[in-house]
Amino acid sequence: MESADILRKKIAYRLTYRGTKELDYVMNRIRVEVLPHLPPDLLPALEDVLQRPEPELTAIVFGHIPLPSDVPAALKASLSGFFIAPTAA
Repeated sequence: MESADILRKKIAYRLTYRGTKELDYVMNRIRVEVLPHLPPDLLPALEDVLQRPEPELTAIVFGHIPLPSDVPAALKASLSGFFIAPTAA
């Protein structure tokens, strides 16, 4: 198992280089404002979210689909200010 520091560095890299300007902006804010304060037990869940395909992650960030149900509530709460809440169709 990776140490929290190593996992935090890997996640910081993934948050910095996403591929689209809009997603990079949102993810960089998460890197700066959320990642340093995230408890170590939530780091693997954040890494799982970041491993989702780019189109799915973009849809989550811009409120087209919700975060998956397997994402812990504490992580959802930490990320909620950065993602647009999905609306009912």
